[in-house]
Amino acid sequence: MRPDSLLTRRDALFALAVGVVAIVAYAPALRLGFAADDFLILARVQDLGGLHHPVSYFQVSFYEYYRPLVFLSQALDWQLWGLHAAGFHHTNIVLHAVNAFLVFLLVRTLADRPTSTVAALIFALHPANQEAVFWVAGRFDLLSTTFMLAALWCFWRDRAWGYWLGVLGFALALFSKESAVALLLIVVAHDAIIRRRDWIATAARLAPLLAVTAVYMLLRSHAAELSPIGGVHRLGKAAMLVSALAFVLWMARRWESAAAFRGPARPRVATTLMWMAVTGGLLTIALLVPATRPGTGPTVGFVTYAWYLLSPLGLLPTPFFLDPNRLAYVVAGVLGVVASAGIALQSASWIIKRPAMMLAVVLIVAALLPVSAMPGRTHLYLSTVGVSLLAALLLRSLSSRMAATALAGVIVLASGVNLFVAARQWQQASDRTREAVALVSADPQPCATRDIVFLTAPAGIDDVPCNINNEAFLLYGGCAPRSFQTLLRVLRRDATVVATRTSENVIDLRVPNYRGNIMASRDLRNFLVQVRKDARTVTLDTPLGQLQAWPEGATQVFQLVLNAAATHNAFYYYSQGRMRLVPPR
Repeated sequence: MRPDSLLTRRDALFALAVGVVAIVAYAPALRLGFAADDFLILARVQDLGGLHHPVSYFQVSFYEYYRPLVFLSQALDWQLWGLHAAGFHHTNIVLHAVNAFLVFLLVRTLADRPTSTVAALIFALHPANQEAVFWVAGRFDLLSTTFMLAALWCFWRDRAWGYWLGVLGFALALFSKESAVALLLIVVAHDAIIRRRDWIATAARLAPLLAVTAVYMLLRSHAAELSPIGGVHRLGKAAMLVSALAFVLWMARRWESAAAFRGPARPRVATTLMWMAVTGGLLTIALLVPATRPGTGPTVGFVTYAWYLLSPLGLLPTPFFLDPNRLAYVVAGVLGVVASAGIALQSASWIIKRPAMMLAVVLIVAALLPVSAMPGRTHLYLSTVGVSLLAALLLRSLSSRMAATALAGVIVLASGVNLFVAARQWQQASDRTREAVALVSADPQPCATRDIVFLTAPAGIDDVPCNINNEAFLLYGGCAPRSFQTLLRVLRRDATVVATRTSENVIDLRVPNYRGNIMASRDLRNFLVQVRKDARTVTLDTPLGQLQAWPEGATQVFQLVLNAAATHNAFYYYSQGRMRLVPPR
């Protein structure tokens, strides 16, 4: 199908059908409440008065982020629904359905209707997308992707009016989430690979997009008083993006004739091994040099999150090497980069003859570049567009249509089962927060006079964000405690905790069948100390008193010796999916 041809009525019906599938698949989200960062966003919207002062959202930041359009959408939901979470989730579901619809339209400009349908269905049901859709805070990725996909469709239509609408769409995407800069590389790659424009025309079409980026950086710097690029730690990402743009423009100059798409001869195995060794060596050196280690480790480790991009694996528990606190996390990342380099070299001549497949690879890389070193499935939302396109094209390349259809069915079915399980996990996470706030709020003491301590608290159980924060008490319970602190966080897997107050100033916590999934904090803010299974005695001095941890067979013991100032606090602990009050002595 030519990019500038009109969609048929049948195309429109198929695209709408995919959107309906996305809505049905995520309908369970309407039963969910709020979780984790949702409360921080709602508190900001409430402080700014909802939609009463819409311009104010262009003058504030959220941590180091400048995303005014998403906050405006949250403010609109606030005006319509108040604290009824179903309204916020309804908006997320609709945005995801629109994105699935747009994925169909985009792929239809590159391939036939069956391929477009399969790609859109894989995207609509991809398990890596569930965090962005089920989580109200995931709207940053949803809305930004909506504007990006709409902009790309306008660019790919190759009409004069479409180009300027695409520029507008890019601006809206950028003001929804800064990772929309990925569109720069995608647009240039499409011009060079699919449309085969010369490098001068490609660079000319890039210029207005760079101007929009400059305006965004200017507003970010002056209106929100943030660094134009988000801090020194993001210079590496910016350099990688600029390098990728320069490389594609250089290739455009090489690809001005159709003959260039025949591709070079397949690299020899020795050459491939040499480049893999060079890649691995450079990464290893970067990890050993103190000046580059802090940035290289997380960036390389992020490659291991390709686990979440493989649809059938979504139901499996997160493997141990995805724990950033383990050396295996970085090692797996290095191996992943080296293996990817080898596969890319060996497959170059095959891929380069398939422009749509090349574009899919560029889309994946472009989507991951801005979010590298930011573990979490919500950041993978845009990259699943490229993954879905690549998967559909690979299925189409199979010689047996029956095998391709069967494999596509298995992927879609496995993804649907993943979403069903994920919906239950998100329901449990939102219920944990609601029940914990209700338990603490049941104390009849006057508002803002209590000092609350969670000895253990859930954090990412089943890889679902469920951190309980002070804003949750304020919004759900109508009253925040005078102080709220957390001593230990239970990560990823649930745990059984038995709490006993053995004396006025000593509390014992026992965790049978301990799995090494509890993190401790010295300052009760940064949880950096992992209490490993079968480790020696760990001793930490905290604002609450001294914490000691030691193993007793398969049971891990945590003992907190309170200082005089902390004995009057109200203590709670998390065990088997619920918050509980520490019984008095």
